[in-house]
Amino acid sequence: MSDIINLGKIPPHNAEAEQTVLASCMIDHTAVEKVVNLL
Repeated sequence: MSDIINLGKIPPHNAEAEQTVLASCMIDHTAVEKVVNLL
């Protein structure tokens, strides 16, 4: 991560989307299988 900071680049991120995915995985354990393929 320090390499990214040193280059002045910030990786794309969306905190709300990340929270939604994690919540979905906690509610429906089969969602994990679907998400893993995308990550």
